[in-house]
Amino acid sequence: MKLIIVIFISSILFFLYFLKRNKLSNILLTTFTLMWVAVLSTIVLFNNAALQFMTLTGLFIIFAHIFMVICGVLFFLFRKSFQNKAKDYFIKIPIKTLYFLLLLLSFIGIYTLLSHINLKDAILNNELANLRGDMLSKEVEIPIQATVFMNFLYPFAIITPIFSFLINKRKHYLFLSFLIFGLFSLSSGGKGGIVILTILMFGAIIFLIKHKLIKIDKTIKYVTAFLVFLIFAFMTYINSTRSFDNEKSNVFVTYLSNSVPSFCQLLIQKDWSLLDFNFNDHIITRVTSGLMGSPRLWQMDKNIVYVPDGFNVFSSFADSIYSLGLIGSLVYYFFMGVLMSYANKKAKNINKIFLFSILFLFSFYSFFVDVFYFMAGSWYCILFYFFIGIKQQKYFKNEI
Repeated sequence: MKLIIVIFISSILFFLYFLKRNKLSNILLTTFTLMWVAVLSTIVLFNNAALQFMTLTGLFIIFAHIFMVICGVLFFLFRKSFQNKAKDYFIKIPIKTLYFLLLLLSFIGIYTLLSHINLKDAILNNELANLRGDMLSKEVEIPIQATVFMNFLYPFAIITPIFSFLINKRKHYLFLSFLIFGLFSLSSGGKGGIVILTILMFGAIIFLIKHKLIKIDKTIKYVTAFLVFLIFAFMTYINSTRSFDNEKSNVFVTYLSNSVPSFCQLLIQKDWSLLDFNFNDHIITRVTSGLMGSPRLWQMDKNIVYVPDGFNVFSSFADSIYSLGLIGSLVYYFFMGVLMSYANKKAKNINKIFLFSILFLFSFYSFFVDVFYFMAGSWYCILFYFFIGIKQQKYFKNEI
């Protein structure tokens, strides 16, 4: 098993080197593949206990999905012709107006959530993790309106670097956003919120650097280092509120690498098909049903297994396989590769930052969960890319 993983890792690294050598590198694909290299390397080096829960079937299905993403990127890359025209939008909003509008909508969502939970007692009693569990199991009912408004945090995270670097040129807006992300994570009882939103913000910064709208200077390096430090500090605090069956377990190693053995075990424990169309648990279905007055009960443990030390870890490809079947899932990941290639191409306007950033989040977080399946905010970003045009185009020249 180890040898197979090492061969696959070596192949991926050689492929990335080949792309870079031929000036064909794709930031999104590189992020996606390197995260999986990190996951698999962690298993080989630090999580040998996970090996006994892994199967060749599960491992090769994971390899096949990664391969399909690569094929999707290459398919688009070597197309003979493609017209990347500037889009015309139904609604055009100045960056400053959009920033404060998204901030207001996000606060409405957070306030609505806070009005239905007792965050103060959860913090004082060191029970934030239990609060998160109660929300997921529906013991604490959160109104659908809170979910709808809180997901505006996703496009807000993306617009923050544009507003901070290009309009006000004051970096403290990045830290203000980080504090808002922290409040959201605390009120939702978990650490995922602050991680996801900060990754989105970093994706937007990478986009701005890629298109030479900002430069990598000492300020960006210091800001990045400080935000990363705050994220790890926040995650450490949240983890301290959890109770572990095995106190010696390395929490970071567990959450980075256990998605692979859990996925392998899930395929054994739960039947799957080659082709299927079941979107009952998809975030769009659940939110739409909730808005129409028919909320769907989501089973927290539906696609979760406990390996190897009793931690609940989402398996990365389970959502698409159990919604689309294996063949449909592979086609879906091929399409994601095509989107990565498209989003990485030269853009005609700054609005492409929404698509690029959400795909960066997908690439970074795919080892843990499918952001398009679980997070309505991901679809908000897609809608913003298509319908909400950023008005200040003077910062983004057509020749870029």
